[in-house]
Amino acid sequence: MRSCQFKCVVFGVLLGLWSCSSKKTETEDRSMKNRKGQAKTYRESKYPSWLKVPERFSFRGEWGKFVHHNFFDELPSEKSAPNMVNAVILTPRDEETYFGLDLVSGAPYKRVSYCSFKDVTGNYGSSMKRPEFSLGIMPRVLDVLGRPLQIVVFGEPKEKFKSNSLHEVKVVGGVVENYCEVWPCGIARSWMSSIVLVAVYPEDKKFRDIESIFVLKKMVDWKEFKAFMINGRGVHIKSTSSFPAYKIKGEIGPGVALKKALELGHVFTAQEMFSMRTACHKLYDYVWNSVKILRGSKDENLSRWVRPFNKGASENVTKDFASYLYHFTEKYSNRYNTCLKYVRGTNINEDSERHWFFSYFDAFFLVKSLENIHICPENQWTKNFYNYKKGALEYDFLTELKQCKGKDLDYAFVRAINKLKNMGRQGLPSYKYLTYDHEAGGSHQKIYSWVSQTGLELNCKSKKEREIRSKKWVFGFPTDVSWQGFY
Repeated sequence: MRSCQFKCVVFGVLLGLWSCSSKKTETEDRSMKNRKGQAKTYRESKYPSWLKVPERFSFRGEWGKFVHHNFFDELPSEKSAPNMVNAVILTPRDEETYFGLDLVSGAPYKRVSYCSFKDVTGNYGSSMKRPEFSLGIMPRVLDVLGRPLQIVVFGEPKEKFKSNSLHEVKVVGGVVENYCEVWPCGIARSWMSSIVLVAVYPEDKKFRDIESIFVLKKMVDWKEFKAFMINGRGVHIKSTSSFPAYKIKGEIGPGVALKKALELGHVFTAQEMFSMRTACHKLYDYVWNSVKILRGSKDENLSRWVRPFNKGASENVTKDFASYLYHFTEKYSNRYNTCLKYVRGTNINEDSERHWFFSYFDAFFLVKSLENIHICPENQWTKNFYNYKKGALEYDFLTELKQCKGKDLDYAFVRAINKLKNMGRQGLPSYKYLTYDHEAGGSHQKIYSWVSQTGLELNCKSKKEREIRSKKWVFGFPTDVSWQGFY
């Protein structure tokens, strides 16, 4: 279901976001060759430019420099040589920490420190601790599930490197990966398929002549690789039992793997990227200017600014917060979810009031995106299950939202934070808040954003280690920040 939702909804939302800025669409460049050609017209690709925006939208780095974005500020490919692509390496070979990438800030962040673990399927008998390959993503490319396209790289680069570095690699094939997001995983529709590219460092003498994954399999411990891919990014742990969240279902040759991954996923062109960013900035400003009006501002410039966004509304949507939120959710929530995923909307250093308002506002829509619904009479967020017979979610979000008035609506934002925290503790997909990734082994980068959590855990062999990790789980949202209510 999630795969279909991504292809049918998110791509449509992306087109909707930038359609106001440009009439040209992806129908004009269907081939991957043309897509790469368009991407290369982005002349500032070698310099930090995605976050080169007005200061209300993003903070600067040291000495006032613009912050580099690892996904949008790099090209998917530099050369026309077959199967040569760029990879942002997040977790180098033999690294102690498994890193994720926050698409809003473009910064890597620590997901978990590796421990000694075994294969929960029992197909690989030896213990594993660190990857014998590097894990990364292909910049500006999403897979069929809407995630940065994953790539694993065998060998060693010419120069030693740390995480968060760009390398040109040679794709030799791919593996078909099945992923079960939420346990239990017993039925077929619980599993979603995607392609993970497999590559080698062309400068490594041991691997530079390899052109096919089927040759690579004979040169490495392929059983260990599969076991690590199944277990090394976490498993479902329920009580005293562990269940795989990933399956490796087979291999694909080099030409087919890259072609299929790009066809099934999405390659951002420069035109799409910057049209989307501009549209999202306007949407963020619309929300904040509306909030100022709702809080009593009489500035006529604000009223004129928000008027086009409120066109077609059946009532004065800025008369109270309940009316405004209903209008915004009905008309803009899908677009806003896309903005939440890719585009930063605030700068904590420039306007802390704006930043913390959006942290709560974002949490509300993140909880909704995780298929939850707020039941106002009960003052709680609850799971909005997908009804396969109806082909839709069980409850209509807007119908329930219309019943929310006064302080009950304010409570929905406070409880959105608590819902994300509780889902994370229960091992469910959720988000945690990161100011700085300052944990031991972390990237130590400034993030100030909600970052995704899979809810998966490493099945460490040591029971004591598992208990320590459970106690050390941190949600991260500051306890001294509170929702400034409208009622």
